[in-house]
Amino acid sequence: MKTSLWCKTISVFTLCFVFSSSYAECDCPKFAFVNTERIYSETQQAMQINTNLEKEFAGRRNILENMRKEVVDLQKQFANDKSAQHRDQLLQQLNLLQQRYLESQRHFEEDYSLRRIAEFSSLQQRANRAIADISKRDGYDWISDNAVLVDKKYDITDKVIDMLNK
Repeated sequence: MKTSLWCKTISVFTLCFVFSSSYAECDCPKFAFVNTERIYSETQQAMQINTNLEKEFAGRRNILENMRKEVVDLQKQFANDKSAQHRDQLLQQLNLLQQRYLESQRHFEEDYSLRRIAEFSSLQQRANRAIADISKRDGYDWISDNAVLVDKKYDITDKVIDMLNK
């Protein structure tokens, strides 16, 4: 166990030495980071997509909300009704309405998700082109959109957003 740890430690120090000595001798790779969540929320195209989707699906969302209210009202009627025969009818109506509501909600979510993916794919393509242009223009060797922690000096998200908003 100690030998393995010792080997790993030596390997890390060797890598650090190699990279630090090569850093002084040559051009080092230039790294950058892009926050795609910000691109999907702060660009003009993203805001327009969200507005259009809200308008497009507002009617169906209202229908779902009305169905939900009907379910709640029927549940209240069922809870307050003491007649066994009437409760059976209410329970049957409630079950049918809940099934319709859940099915409608599932279809709504599927349709909304598919439309959102389709709309945002064009933004993703534009963002990729903008990132490639910035990479070529500014000489980046590696650009990532996935990191746990990034120093602000490596974040080029503002440049990408500015290019997309032009």
